[in-house]
Amino acid sequence: MPRCEITALGDCEIAIAGGRWREPMAPFRVVPEDVDMVDVGSNETKSRRRIFHILGNKQADRVGRLLVSELYADEGCWSGYPPHKHDTGRPGETAHEELYHWRFDPSSGFGTQLWHEEEKEPHVYVTRSGDTFAFSTGYHPTATSPGHASYIFTILVGKTQRSLV
Repeated sequence: MPRCEITALGDCEIAIAGGRWREPMAPFRVVPEDVDMVDVGSNETKSRRRIFHILGNKQADRVGRLLVSELYADEGCWSGYPPHKHDTGRPGETAHEELYHWRFDPSSGFGTQLWHEEEKEPHVYVTRSGDTFAFSTGYHPTATSPGHASYIFTILVGKTQRSLV
């Protein structure tokens, strides 16, 4: 089993992302220039978010089927909108395990995680700073409360392929 030692030189938070893969991967460093940003949606539709792909296309040959991103949603905006899912390997859709971890600004903020499968009643969960939601099936839009911006650390692991459709 590979080992890693992390030493903090000051106050910090560390997130460790991973997923199952059939062979060991060599360690590497991700610098700011390696992170791709995508601006999605708009404030007019209350769906604006910026997605920073920490382990995105530039690292595809070094990370197995792992995708790691930071998502910043403007106050009162939806993310994961329109509702979509990543649970079936078929044309137009890929199957992924997903994990979301939230922070809000200010920290008193909150949001909602909606989750539902085809033809079933949706479940609604309140999200607050520090909450984590993991799922492998279903539609999963999220919303951020007015007056609060949200940050979501996302980890996706492809079940059969890495690319996300």
